[in-house]
Amino acid sequence: MKEVFKFELFYKLLIYVIVLPVLSLLTGWFMKYIISESVIYNFDIIIKLLNIPGILGALFYALIILFFIYIEYVIVYKILYLQHTHQSFHWIDICLSGIKDLKVLKHPSTILAFIYFVFLCPLWHFGFVSTVFPSLSIPNFITNELLKMQYGS
Repeated sequence: MKEVFKFELFYKLLIYVIVLPVLSLLTGWFMKYIISESVIYNFDIIIKLLNIPGILGALFYALIILFFIYIEYVIVYKILYLQHTHQSFHWIDICLSGIKDLKVLKHPSTILAFIYFVFLCPLWHFGFVSTVFPSLSIPNFITNELLKMQYGS
């Protein structure tokens, strides 16, 4: 477990110092240059995202998030397996084998994996909760509007 703790510490540092700020910059750039208009309401953002650049940008963002969640999951799993079987390992070998295993993301079930890791696990804290997307909450203004509208009917 000590090796898993070391990896998680390194991975959290990598995610919080490098990856999330870069994703934030990409999101700001996307909102400024792709949507290219000042949007005030959530409905305006949704309408602007339902064009080809918006869909491609959202898909690109989703693939980046899924990549980092997958890498974390695979490396933790491999570390646990190697420790359980009392095999020695090197960090670089585990990371490279995790990247080599990316070909499994070409399968159509990748969409289901994305839904599971990005939406269900953080929402219910069920199963593996990743560093990239640790929790998901529905904002109060959405639930309040649903209550006012009798659940959308």
